[in-house]
Amino acid sequence: MLIILSIFVWGEIRFFNAITANPNNTLTAEQMQAKLELLTNQRATFRAFWFDTLQLIILNVLFPTLTALLGYVFGTSRNNGGKERSESLVNMSTNIYLLLLKNLRK
Repeated sequence: MLIILSIFVWGEIRFFNAITANPNNTLTAEQMQAKLELLTNQRATFRAFWFDTLQLIILNVLFPTLTALLGYVFGTSRNNGGKERSESLVNMSTNIYLLLLKNLRK
């Protein structure tokens, strides 16, 4: 993630350096506009490529890994305390059933 972020920053610095690359300002307005359009298109392509790469890494690597880790952590914590909870639910449902039978017999 940090590598891709540094690539984004490097691309932005490169874009601004390319705009100011002609210190003598010998370009005409049309040449400068053409240069800016070319640099803007290159910048958009650069950003789109790295954004798609970042999205691919997050969706295909980080989210499944995070989901697996969280599932393992919460699954094991629920299984340890789950037996006690299920036994208490069985006892509670048995008590309710016995109370209903007792009231129906009256």
